[in-house]
Amino acid sequence: MAQTIRSQSKFVCCAALVCVVITAFIMTKQQHALRIRHIAWYSTSEYPTWPHSESLWRVLAAQHPRTPNRCWFATCQDYLHRSSRFRKPPWLRFASYSSATDELFTVRTSMTFNESFSPRCPEYFHFIHQHLDPWKKTKISRSLLDAVRIGSYGASFTLIIKSGRLFVDPIGNCYQTRALFSIWGVLQLLRFYPGMVPDLELVFGCGDRPEISKNAYQDSPPPPIFRYCTTSEHFDIPFPDWSFWGWPEVNIQPWHSEQQRIQKASRETPWKRRIPKAFWKGNLFMGNGTRMKLKECSEDVAEISGQDWNKEVRSGFRHSKLSEQCKHRYKIYVEGIGWSVSLKYILACASPVLLVQPQYYEFLARGLLAGKHFWDIPATDDMCRKISSAVEWGNQHPNEAMEIGRQGARFVEEEVSMPHVYDYMLHLLWKYAELLDFEPVIGDHLLELCPEAFLCTAPSKEEPFFRASMVHEPSTTLPCSFMDAVSDQTQWHSQ
Repeated sequence: MAQTIRSQSKFVCCAALVCVVITAFIMTKQQHALRIRHIAWYSTSEYPTWPHSESLWRVLAAQHPRTPNRCWFATCQDYLHRSSRFRKPPWLRFASYSSATDELFTVRTSMTFNESFSPRCPEYFHFIHQHLDPWKKTKISRSLLDAVRIGSYGASFTLIIKSGRLFVDPIGNCYQTRALFSIWGVLQLLRFYPGMVPDLELVFGCGDRPEISKNAYQDSPPPPIFRYCTTSEHFDIPFPDWSFWGWPEVNIQPWHSEQQRIQKASRETPWKRRIPKAFWKGNLFMGNGTRMKLKECSEDVAEISGQDWNKEVRSGFRHSKLSEQCKHRYKIYVEGIGWSVSLKYILACASPVLLVQPQYYEFLARGLLAGKHFWDIPATDDMCRKISSAVEWGNQHPNEAMEIGRQGARFVEEEVSMPHVYDYMLHLLWKYAELLDFEPVIGDHLLELCPEAFLCTAPSKEEPFFRASMVHEPSTTLPCSFMDAVSDQTQWHSQ
């Protein structure tokens, strides 16, 4: 009898194992079929094939009706139904729209506000006009966007917003979870300003460097692409980077949380009690060698520390907390491969920032003024001597040095707050949408994304970042307003 039971148990276990293997095989085949189907979609239009960005594929595939083990397919449709009950901001009655679609999402190409209810935008918003100026006369056609998608411009995905809904189509790979948190940020914009984001279609690149050189497009409109940074020699359109909503791979929390932690640590160590040296910590091997040159600086004036992220991951990030890096009187900023996301965290410490003159800049950077928010350090062979001179001067003039640190911290606290980040995104997308000469269309190869699509597929290390950066209520105030003319104020790269 016992032997019979054991035999039956073995049979059940074997049968279960066979079922698991068959199911896994079917899942793999079906997922492979989905990729082939997507490639077929693109092959008819001469588009690139499906990328190798597994994190983005994970979220997108979960929304496809034929994907096994997906989240409930009606997730985004159900979210749209529930979002119709999302509380509308009280100031909507003060906004006037040029066109409307449905009751929930009011789509516009031109919006004006009663400025008595709208605060002024920070100075760096004025550069939105400069970034979009190349297409002011010619407008942006679908063929221009196609040129970005099929060209060698580092395009990562197409993003379409239609009636307040977000659709994505991958093009190329994105490092780590950059694509996920960038798209997540746009979803939060839709929640922060519901009904105010216009219909649009854009192409986004997740790389560290801009790709659209001004020299290559002196007589023709350049292909438009959104990127995390740009230069004075490129047409790439700067957009807030993924780290504002979190960077789980290096355990950096969403900006509003990380900023509060850094500010708390800064208050706990008054400036005069900090180590009277300059401090920098990061990956020494990134970039054009400038970071490695920091190692040549005298240890008497600068503490330079290499960051081994693989080691930090193994140790649980015990030695890389940004809130524990406000113990020195001066902080150094130096670029890596391109711009560095570290600038806002460095400024938040309220230590004067010794900014090694950069080539690349993010969307907020040109609101910074040398001598007010940072100390300018030329990226030359005598960089270490300049750093030494700045440290010596600051230690001899503590009140003036402290004021530079305070102004830098105040800048990121007041002008780079998350509401202003969403304001910048909104104004940029408004102006961009006005330049489109076609109506965005949702093709069969585009998949809709919503917050639930991210949450239901997020690994345990990512989910807390999504939840911590989620917008739960729309803004209670109007977006900020700004004049069309660029200020003549001396900015970032004119120092």
